Amino acid sequence: MDIGQFVFPFIMAVLTNSLMIVIIYFLRKVPYFSNLFSVWFMVVLYLFCVLRIFLPIEFPKAQIVLMDKTIYTSLVEAFTVRVSDTALEPRPLAYIVVGVWCAGTIVITMYNVIKQRSFKKYIDANGDYATIEERANLSRIAVEVLGKDKSVTLKKTDAVTGAMVIGLFRKLIIIPDREYEEAELGMVFRHECTHIKNKDLWIKLLIQIYCCIFWWNPIAYLLKHDLDFSLELKCDLSATKRLTDTDKAFYLEALSRNAATDKQVNKPFMVCAELANGKKKNKLVTRIKAILAEPPQRAGQVVLNTMIAIMLLGIFVGSYVFIWQPFYGFEINDEQYMLDEGENIIDDTNSYLVLQEDGNYLLYYLDYQPMPISKDEVEQGLYEGYPILEK
Repeated sequence: MDIGQFVFPFIMAVLTNSLMIVIIYFLRKVPYFSNLFSVWFMVVLYLFCVLRIFLPIEFPKAQIVLMDKTIYTSLVEAFTVRVSDTALEPRPLAYIVVGVWCAGTIVITMYNVIKQRSFKKYIDANGDYATIEERANLSRIAVEVLGKDKSVTLKKTDAVTGAMVIGLFRKLIIIPDREYEEAELGMVFRHECTHIKNKDLWIKLLIQIYCCIFWWNPIAYLLKHDLDFSLELKCDLSATKRLTDTDKAFYLEALSRNAATDKQVNKPFMVCAELANGKKKNKLVTRIKAILAEPPQRAGQVVLNTMIAIMLLGIFVGSYVFIWQPFYGFEINDEQYMLDEGENIIDDTNSYLVLQEDGNYLLYYLDYQPMPISKDEVEQGLYEGYPILEK
C-alpha cells in the first residue's frame, strides 16, 4: 500500500489549515473583522482540509518542490519504509500513532459529550421561576431579532449566576433567579437571541469537532482561545446595530449589571454564557468601546472581507504550488546522464520517455537498455521537454 499519496497531501492540508487559523485568530481580535468568524469560515476550513487531502492534484510545471533532508525526512523514515522510488509502506510505529490518534479523539469526544449532558441534567433538575410576563417578553424579542416565531424556551433558575443560551435544535435561554427591570431583561433576551441568529452554538460545535479530531495539533486550540470573547463582541455589534442611542444605553447598562452578578464557573464549551463576565473587565471595556464606536461602512467592509477571502483562497492554492517533501535519496547532476565513456550526455534531443502502466517511465536512449525513471522525477521537471510516448 502506497500511503505516500495520502500522507503528503494530509500534511499539506494540516499546514494550510493551521496558517488559516493563525490569520483568523489575529484578525478576529479586531472589532472591524468580528463578522469573519462564522459558521461559513468553519465550513470553508473543513472543505479546504478535505479537498487538500482527497484531491492531491499535481501541477508539475507550476509546482515548486521544497525538499527537506532533515526533519521531514526523519519523520517519514520513522513511520514509513520506501519500497520503491514512488511507493511508501507504513511501519508498525505508524499504526501505533494512528491508533493513539483515534483513541485520543474518542476519549476527548466522550469527555465533552458527558460534560455537556451533565450540565444539561443539572439545569433540568433545578426549578423554573420564570413568569408569564417574562416569557411574553422573550417571545416578542425573539420574533423581532430572529424574524420569525422560532421556538425559544426560557428558564429562570438559581442554578446559574449569568444569562446563557444552550441547545442546537431546542433553544433554551437560561437566566439567574433575580429581579430584572423590564428594559434590562429585554436587552438580555436580545443578546441571547442574537447568539441564536448568528448560529454561535453551531460555530462552537464545529470548532469542538475540529479540536477533537486534531487534538494533537496545538494550532487547532487557537480556534477555542478567547472564542467566547470573540463571539460576544460579534453578538454585541450585531445586537446593537439598529438600536437608537437610548436603547444602546440600556444595553450597556444590562452588560454592567450582569458583570456584577455573573460568577458562573466550569461552564461546558457548548454554551454561550458570557453576556458579561465580571472577571474579565478589560474585555468588557473593549466590548463597550466597540459598541460606542462608529459602525464601519458596508462598502469598505465588503471590500476587506473579499480581500481576506482571496488571501485564504491564495493560501489554499499555494499549498498545491509549494510542495514540501522529504529528500528521496538522490540528487540530480550531469554525471547521472553521462555514458560510461563520458562522451555523450542524454538529453531531449536523443532520448524519449515511455509511460508505464504503474505511472512510472522508461528512458530510451539509442540502443542502450531502457532506464527506469520514477513518476516523481518527471513531475519535478527533471525531464522537461523530453518526448513522452504511451506504452
